[in-house]
Amino acid sequence: MVEFLPFLLILVGWETADPQGSMEMRSTLVESEEACEAKGMAFMDRQEKEAAYSQGLEGFRYFCVRAPDSEDFDALFEQLK
Repeated sequence: MVEFLPFLLILVGWETADPQGSMEMRSTLVESEEACEAKGMAFMDRQEKEAAYSQGLEGFRYFCVRAPDSEDFDALFEQLK
């Protein structure tokens, strides 16, 4: 059986004048690290192109992290005992 190890794409945006009050985050699972990076870069490209026309969020970042697997959850439950 092939193990499926998805990545979590985290998109973050904020207004530079009020980062704490304006921060927005979205996350989604993607099938691989390569797909995650590609989607993150596409998000950044769109934000750059739309920046000249937008009054919205000014700062943007994306992160790709390995999604937790069953072993991660087991370890967490052991720590919580």
